[in-house]
Amino acid sequence: MIFPLGDDNPTRTTPWMTWVLIAANAAVFGMYNLQMDGKEALQAWTLAWGFDVEHPFDRQIFTSMFMHGGWAHILGNMWVLWIVGNNVEDKLGKVGYLGLYLLGGCAAALAYMGVAQFTETSPEILELLGGRQPPLVGASGAIAAMMGMYVVFFPEARVRLLFWWIIFVRVIPVRAKWFFGLTLAIDLVTSVAARGAAVGGVATMAHVGGGLFGIFMGFILKPAVG
Repeated sequence: MIFPLGDDNPTRTTPWMTWVLIAANAAVFGMYNLQMDGKEALQAWTLAWGFDVEHPFDRQIFTSMFMHGGWAHILGNMWVLWIVGNNVEDKLGKVGYLGLYLLGGCAAALAYMGVAQFTETSPEILELLGGRQPPLVGASGAIAAMMGMYVVFFPEARVRLLFWWIIFVRVIPVRAKWFFGLTLAIDLVTSVAARGAAVGGVATMAHVGGGLFGIFMGFILKPAVG
């Protein structure tokens, strides 16, 4: 198993906007996931506010970025945002960072939609959701965009990875370009191999779409931000 512990990449400014985004995601999770009375109520809320591939330009393209399916989902996403967000915010400034975070989430959702429309959904899931495609929820697409920008801005920064296998445990520093680049590549290969937008409940194509958007914008903005 591999788990990122953090990076060795100091910042010059306080990452207020990253803290706000983490707090907003936590607040939505607390207000809805922890307050829903039963599985059916949570499903109804997810269908109402999750990204709908059949209506991609509704407000759900934004609301879905702040929704999560469970504890592992939100904790994993927020931890990665904590690692990469402060440095990207440091480069872009508060407003630019927020804008590109939201645009990255939109790009991720649209990439997911583009692939999902050409793949089949199991009849069991369609029946469960009343004939609708599964909604997309989670901040991972927007965070993947920040990962992509991080790779462009700080390719040589070192990410500390906790590696363990049975009784072997070690912390290994790995350059960002290899760790985050390989992470996005694995999502792409997984989607292509499975011929789908999601694999095992993970929206892999949303990660790929967000990551590619972040890399693209990173190369455009890098000359301006240094």
